[in-house]
Amino acid sequence: MKTPVAALATLSLFLLACSTAGRKDAAPGLAAKGWTNLGPGGGGAVYCSTVNPSDPDNVFICCDMTGSYGTWDGGRSWRNFNLRAVVNDFEFDPGDSATVYAATSALYRSRDKGRAWELVYPSPSAVTGERMVGDEADQSYATADGMPDGLVLKVRVDPSDRAHLWLGLGPSRRPDGPRDSCRVLVSHDTASSWTVAACVPGREVLDIIPGSWLGQVEEAIVFTERGVFRLGAGGAEPLARPDSSGIIMATGGCKPDGGAVLYILTPLRQNGAGKVEGGIWRSTDGAVSWQEANNGLLEGWSSSGALPVFRTLAACEGDPDVLYLSCTAWPVKVDGQLQTHFGTLSSKDGGASWQWSYRGSEQGLLSGNYTGYWKDRSFGIPWAGEPNSYGICPTRPEVCYLTDNRTLRTLDGGKHWEQVGSDDLPDSSATTRGMEGTTTYGVHFDPFDPQHFLITYADFGLFQTLDGGRSWRHAIRGVPAKWTNTCYWLEFDPAVKGRIYAAWSGAHDLPRTKMYYRTDRMQSYEGGVAVSEDGGGTWRASNDGLPAGTIPTHILLDSSGPDSLRTLYICAFGSGVYKSVDSGASWQAADKGLGGNRHCLRMSQLPSGQLFLVVFKTYDSQGNLVPGALYTSLDRAETWNPAPLPAGVVAPNDLACDPDNPDRLYLAAWPQMQGDSLAGGGLWVSEDCGRSWKLSFNQAAYAFGVTVDSRSPQTLYLTTFNSALWRSDDRGGSWRRVEGFNFKWGHRAVPDPYDPSMLYVATFGGSLFHGPAAGVPDGGSDKDVVNYNGAWRLRP
Repeated sequence: MKTPVAALATLSLFLLACSTAGRKDAAPGLAAKGWTNLGPGGGGAVYCSTVNPSDPDNVFICCDMTGSYGTWDGGRSWRNFNLRAVVNDFEFDPGDSATVYAATSALYRSRDKGRAWELVYPSPSAVTGERMVGDEADQSYATADGMPDGLVLKVRVDPSDRAHLWLGLGPSRRPDGPRDSCRVLVSHDTASSWTVAACVPGREVLDIIPGSWLGQVEEAIVFTERGVFRLGAGGAEPLARPDSSGIIMATGGCKPDGGAVLYILTPLRQNGAGKVEGGIWRSTDGAVSWQEANNGLLEGWSSSGALPVFRTLAACEGDPDVLYLSCTAWPVKVDGQLQTHFGTLSSKDGGASWQWSYRGSEQGLLSGNYTGYWKDRSFGIPWAGEPNSYGICPTRPEVCYLTDNRTLRTLDGGKHWEQVGSDDLPDSSATTRGMEGTTTYGVHFDPFDPQHFLITYADFGLFQTLDGGRSWRHAIRGVPAKWTNTCYWLEFDPAVKGRIYAAWSGAHDLPRTKMYYRTDRMQSYEGGVAVSEDGGGTWRASNDGLPAGTIPTHILLDSSGPDSLRTLYICAFGSGVYKSVDSGASWQAADKGLGGNRHCLRMSQLPSGQLFLVVFKTYDSQGNLVPGALYTSLDRAETWNPAPLPAGVVAPNDLACDPDNPDRLYLAAWPQMQGDSLAGGGLWVSEDCGRSWKLSFNQAAYAFGVTVDSRSPQTLYLTTFNSALWRSDDRGGSWRRVEGFNFKWGHRAVPDPYDPSMLYVATFGGSLFHGPAAGVPDGGSDKDVVNYNGAWRLRP
């Protein structure tokens, strides 16, 4: 019989071997790279679906959590890759099926269908460094050539000349740059050099139509949310819009043999005369004139009823008759009651008529043509909402991928849809296909069963595996519905088999500022503590004494007391600390001595019993920064006393201690802009139990979590939002990057308890990674960007 250690080691190898086995042209190099994603699959909101015109099995999508995903086998497997920022657009070169571009904070190009990427704009030779600023460490490149800054929102390759490219850039991020207009750049040498072609009103470049579609090679038509513009030698000329009072929501362009066809979508609205305006418009003369393409979309509407609401539109580039339309709200009266339907409408005749292709409502799936998975079973069809993007294959219009909070595919023109992010297993559990785009806070191991562990999630709450990671089951049964969005942390009782205490809340993503900057938003959430006695299979609320609006972000178990009367603490974000001395049966406030900022985030306990409390930054009613704080308690949270933070630190994130020397503490912190630079972040070390601090890691680093390997306390791991995981083997004296781990936003490293050579990493938006704790010698997934210069990266 194998020991637990051997069993887990064998399982790790099994998972790596299975990640690509038997799959045609599968996602490259997962086993060689040594890092895999674990989880149920198909998680997180995804966007920007794009299909290779020459190979419909080659598809890309992106996530708003910085990860991108590629498939080379029609969605049977996906690979997560990182291009330093969220992708806004993918564009295949129409003259070369292996070449694809990705627009992010920069422009990247792949010459091998997305397996490896190179930075092409800005020019690598002009890059002087990498900036990461803001509460989520938004990335951009600093350059020496003075090229315009701003997000790259759109890229277009001229099909008549693949050396001719257009870029659409968003508003400048410089204080003296244009704030309410976009720039359009042009290259005539395959992205080697660029010039500014025009500046156009708007904040979003929706589309660029190459002039060769219209017989004018040096021209282009540019769509922003504020208008339509023809670009030529004289700059940008505004063209008439069919709907002068509404914004442009989406566009579509087609170039069949018969000439270019353009589409736009504007909001439907009722004018003063009771007439409906807006909707879908079609042009066949280069945006000179437009005709409505709304036939059937207003069927049954009357002036007293609600209008349909649409979100986005897509047209097949090779066939102008094939359109997909995303519907947010379609009002329908059923037995005198108003219902709201949503989903996808399609047209096969260029908008002359429309039919439902996928239809849902609060009552569930109405169209009956979708094969679902765990997410639909757990949350219901309405949770996914309406699609946000469609990727129609230009050469095979019957193939289309759509994204909402799932990724769906049709191979028959919308008659049937199937999800392609997760595999359902015969026992109703699920496993990933490599598409993981959700925030995780930690991985938690059952002290009684090495095959059983759980992942704490945002959006999905909690998942558990009973077979060492091969399959996953949702673990939210019994948790109050308003809490199930996020499980921030949990603790196994080390002496009572199956007992778990967990911190739940309807508020996700804390401590990101976007979640609490508006106090009215925070007041709408509920949360609390739930207890399981069967290892996470079922839960019961254990909230007596906690206010309904409690948002617990951490739970700490003091195992020194009797098994039947555990002492527990929770950090309640916005309200303080609560304590239970009866295994969670009842709770009392434990906030004596705390200041006005109650954004309590995490708590640590030293071997002596001394507690430390980390309080994150906040803002007052005028938007002024209120610094975070550090507190300590010597009497089990009966009273709290302020402990000094390092000079300049206003946003502490995490605190850990050295088990061999409890006076040695490590504090991870979030930086703030001070003048033109970042300060107050990084990692700090105290040798005197928090009375004084010295810097161990660059204070410009967005350091989220610090982990001490309890088996080898000289080894530390620092997770950052700077596209890097760092390791020290001398208690923070020196650092090296864990090569191969390249996800942008890292939450927490957790040493594998059964294999000292392996490490888990929870992330903000990439789910859970598992890989070699020493890193991959050749860089592994760092090779996503083959010409990335390590000198640009923030260093220790």
